[in-house]
Amino acid sequence: MKTKLTKQPERLPVNLGISEPNEIIYWTGLGFILLFLFIAPFRTGLYNGYLIQYEVNVYGSAAWTALFFFLISLYWIFRWRISSVRDALMLLAWGLPLSYLLSGFVAVSPYSNGKQILLHAMYAMLFGLAAYFARSQSGNRMLQFGIMTSGYMVVIYCILNMFGNAYFRDAVMEDQGLRLTAVFQYANAYAAVLIALLLGCLHFIMSSRSRVIVALNALMLVPLALSFSLTLSRGGIVVLPLILLALLPFLSVVRQICFFIYLGIGFTASFLITDRIKSISLEMLKRMKASYEQNGAADTVSLLDPLSWKGWLTLVPVSIGAAALIVILQLYLAPLMERKLARFAGWKWSNWIVPVGLIALGGIGLLLITQGSMVGNLLPQALHQRIASINLQQHSVLERLMMFADSLKIFADRPVLGGGGGVWEALFTAYQGAPYLPRQVHSYFFEYLVETGLVGLIFLGGLLLLVFIFYIKNVFLSKTTDPDQSILYYLVAMSILLHSALDFEMSYGYIAALVFLCLGGMASAVTTELRLEGSKLWGWLTDKTWGRLVPGMISAAALIVLIISFYDYQANRTFYTYLDQSMKGNNAHANQALEKALKARPNHPEYVLAKVNELNKMYNQTGDSKILEEVAKHLQQLSKKEPYNRLLVEQQFILHLRKDELPEALDVAYSRLESSIWGLSLFEDFPNWYDRAVDLNLQLGDQARKNNDPAAQQKYWDDAIQLYQTVLDKMELEQLPEGQMHEPFGVGPGMALSIGQIYYLRNDYKTAADVMEPYTEGNWELPASRELTRWYLAAGMRQGEEHPPLYDKFIGQFPDEKEWIEGMVHYDA
Repeated sequence: MKTKLTKQPERLPVNLGISEPNEIIYWTGLGFILLFLFIAPFRTGLYNGYLIQYEVNVYGSAAWTALFFFLISLYWIFRWRISSVRDALMLLAWGLPLSYLLSGFVAVSPYSNGKQILLHAMYAMLFGLAAYFARSQSGNRMLQFGIMTSGYMVVIYCILNMFGNAYFRDAVMEDQGLRLTAVFQYANAYAAVLIALLLGCLHFIMSSRSRVIVALNALMLVPLALSFSLTLSRGGIVVLPLILLALLPFLSVVRQICFFIYLGIGFTASFLITDRIKSISLEMLKRMKASYEQNGAADTVSLLDPLSWKGWLTLVPVSIGAAALIVILQLYLAPLMERKLARFAGWKWSNWIVPVGLIALGGIGLLLITQGSMVGNLLPQALHQRIASINLQQHSVLERLMMFADSLKIFADRPVLGGGGGVWEALFTAYQGAPYLPRQVHSYFFEYLVETGLVGLIFLGGLLLLVFIFYIKNVFLSKTTDPDQSILYYLVAMSILLHSALDFEMSYGYIAALVFLCLGGMASAVTTELRLEGSKLWGWLTDKTWGRLVPGMISAAALIVLIISFYDYQANRTFYTYLDQSMKGNNAHANQALEKALKARPNHPEYVLAKVNELNKMYNQTGDSKILEEVAKHLQQLSKKEPYNRLLVEQQFILHLRKDELPEALDVAYSRLESSIWGLSLFEDFPNWYDRAVDLNLQLGDQARKNNDPAAQQKYWDDAIQLYQTVLDKMELEQLPEGQMHEPFGVGPGMALSIGQIYYLRNDYKTAADVMEPYTEGNWELPASRELTRWYLAAGMRQGEEHPPLYDKFIGQFPDEKEWIEGMVHYDA
C-alpha cells in the first residue's frame, strides 16, 4: 500500500505584516541586547549569590537594562497597543517581578527579596525587548547571532584558560582530575549552557543556507562536545535525553538522522583527544597555581608557549577535520537523504521512529556502561566513571530529593505568597531532614515556589505554558511561520529550563536572561491575534488614548527599577570604597564611605555588620561601654528587617558574651536552635549551637552553685544534659541512605568536656569518665583537649582507676598537669 504524501502548508516569514521599528529605536534596543550578551557572562554570569561581591554586577545590569527599556518604552506609548497574544505575553512577563513585589509583604529577608524584584524586572524587560525586535527579519537574525556568538565566546575563553592563555579564577578546576566551570565557576551551570549551544550549533549546521555559517558552526562542534565532557556533569548527562525527546519530534526524519550523525562525529572526535587535552590542561593548571601562590596573580602564557601550543595543535586540527566531514555530509548526503526518504517522511508517525529508538538505545547504552561492559571503555575514563556512578542511591540525587522535600515543608507554611527572595537560604536549617549546608535549593521551580508561593507559580507557570503552547501551535503545528527562523529560541529556553529543574543555574542572571530573551523570541513568532475591539472589558486597550496606559505603566515601572538599582549600585560602590580605604589604613575616609553607604541603604546587612565590626574595634581599643550600646542599637535595628541573618545572630551572641550577659546569650543560642534543628552555624570558625548552649548551661549552673542556688544549678545542668541527649538521639543517621552525604554532627570534645564536668561536679565520676573517654587521645597541644584529659584522669582517680599508660604519657608531656590533677581529685564540689 502506498503511503499518501501530505502537502506541507506554506511557510511564511516571521515578520509577516510587521514593519521595521524606527531606526534609532532599532539600533538602540538591539545594540544594548548584544552588549548585554557579550558582557554579562564575563561578570561571573551575573550570579545572584549571597556574597556582596556579586551585587554590583546584578545592580549594574538591572540599571542598564531599565535605562534602555525605559527609552524604548517611551516610543511604545505612541506606537504600541495590545492586539495579539504576543503583546499579552509581553505584559504577562511583568507578573514575575510583581510576584516578588507581593511576596515582599511577608518576606523573611527584604534585602534578598529586593534583589529578586530587580532581577525579575530585568528578565521581564528583556522578554519584552526580544518579543519586539525579533519580529523583524534583521532583528531576529541579530538576536540569534548574539545568543550563539556570546556562548561561543564563553567556550573559547574557557579553552584559553585550559591552555594558560587567559585566567579566570576556578574556570578550570582540579576536581576528579579536571573539571571545567568557565565563567560560571560551577560545572553544572556551564553544562546547561553547553547543551543549549550544542543544540543551537547543530540547528544552524542543518538549517543554514550559507556554507560559511555551516562551516563556522561545524568548527565549534568538537570544542563544545569536549567542553561538555569535561564538565563531568551527571545532571547534564541525565537531562540531555529528555531535552532531545522534547526536540526531535519537531524535526524531519532526515534532520533527526543528520542530528545524530553530526553529534556522533563531534563527540567521537572529542573523545579521541580528551585524555591528551586533559593532561595538558592539568599541567598548565599546576603552573598557573604555582605562579598565583608565588606572585598573588596567575601568569598567563602566549599562544606560542610550547605547552599551550601543544594543546592548540591537538584541538584545532581535529576540530577542522570533524568540521570538514560534517560540511561535506550536510552539502551532499543530507539532500540525497531528503530525496530517498521523502515517501517515508510523509508517514504520519515517521518523526517518532528516531526518538523511540533513542530511548531504547540510550537505555541499553547506559545499562552497558554502568555494568562495566566494553562500551564504557570507549569513553574517556573520567566521563566513564561519572556515567557509571549515575543511580538513584548516588549522594547528589539523595541530597536533591531531600532538599526538594524540605522546600515543600517551607511552602506548606507559606503557601500563598511564599517567603520572598532568599527564603530558602534563611530558613532551610529549620526544616532540613539532615545536616547539609547548600544555600541553593538546586531547582529553579522549587526555589520560585518557596519564594513566591502559589501566586508566583501561577504567574511563572502561566507565562511558560502560554509561550510554549502558542509557539508549538503556531510554529510546529500550524506552521504559520518558518520554524527555522525561531527554533533556536525554543532550543535554548527548553533545554535550560529542563536542566534547571535539577540545578540552580537560573540563579545566574546571564543564564536566566538568556532564557527569557529566548522566551521573548518564541513569543515574537506567535501570530495569533486578540479580538479586543468592541469588548466591554478589554476594548479600552485598543483605544488611541486609553490604550497608552499600559505602555505608560510599563515605562513608569522601568523608571522605578532604574532609580532603585542605580542607588543600590552607588551604595555598593561606596561600600567597596570603604573596604579599599580600610585595607590601606585610611580610617577616616573609610568611615566616611561606610556612613554614606549606610545612609543610602540603612538596612543592608553587610553595611550594618561592617559598622558593627568597626564599633567592636573601637571598643577593643577604648573599653568604652557606650560603644557596646551603639552596637546593640544597630543589631536591634537590623534584626527587625533581617531576623534570620546568621551573621547578625552571631554578633548578637558575641555582644552578650562581651557584656557578660550569659542568660541573654543562652536565649540567643536557644532561638538559633529553634531555627536550626541541627544547630549548624554555617561559619567555619563558629561551633555548633548545641555545643554553645551546653557550655553556657554549664557556666550558668556553676555560677548558681557558687551562689548557693541549688534549684537554678539543677535546672541549668539538667538542660545541658537534655541537650546532650538530643544530640545523641539525632546522631542516629543510619536511617539515611548509605550514599547520602551530610555535614559532621554529633558530640565533640567540647560538649563531652562540658557534660563530663557536670557529672563530675555531681559526683557521678563513672558517667563523667564514660562521656569523656572517647576524646582523651586528642591533640594535647590544644588547651581544650588537655583540659578534657585532665578531668578524665581525675574522674578515674576518684573511682580508684589510675589509667597508668595514659597518665604517664600525659604527665610526661605536661609535667605541670600532675599538680592540677591532684588538686581536682582532692577538690570537694
